[in-house]
Amino acid sequence: MRKPFLIAFSLFLASAGTYAQKQEIRDLDITLNLSDKGSVIFNEYWDINTGPTNTEWYLVRENLGDIIIPSFTVLDGDTGGRFVDVGEWDVNRSLDEKAGKSGIVHKDNGVELCWGIAPRGDRKFYAIYTMVKAMKSLNDYDMLHLQVVSPGMSSPPQHVRITVRSKEVQLDTTNTRAWGF
Repeated sequence: MRKPFLIAFSLFLASAGTYAQKQEIRDLDITLNLSDKGSVIFNEYWDINTGPTNTEWYLVRENLGDIIIPSFTVLDGDTGGRFVDVGEWDVNRSLDEKAGKSGIVHKDNGVELCWGIAPRGDRKFYAIYTMVKAMKSLNDYDMLHLQVVSPGMSSPPQHVRITVRSKEVQLDTTNTRAWGF
């Protein structure tokens, strides 16, 4: 009679370990540094649990119009190590083949900024990239109109902070209007 109980208990422990490794985004901290030339430099901090099966993490950037992303860098938040930029990203590579690497998938409607997540589990990453032509000049103001956090993420972020900075101008309520939704 003990064998079935031990097997059931062992299965319970195995499933509990898998459940504990559920994908989650604990903290997402995004800083946008505005340039007087119309570019925006993104610095994103991701504190996540990768989940038990993912091989990569990626940021969806769509509806870019004439905006281009010429550079993309990923740093390991635990070691400070810089990931190797492989250029065009191959989503079909294995976990080990993606480890320590980053790249971009170009699509008809935008890009995916990707990086390998090995080893899986609790991880921290910094994603740094530039969007050229992201700022637009209007008759009365300059405008930045971007979706910064992608909808439909498999795990919604528990905490998000977005900071917008400019070296040229102190941004405050007297010269800046901001909307978020």
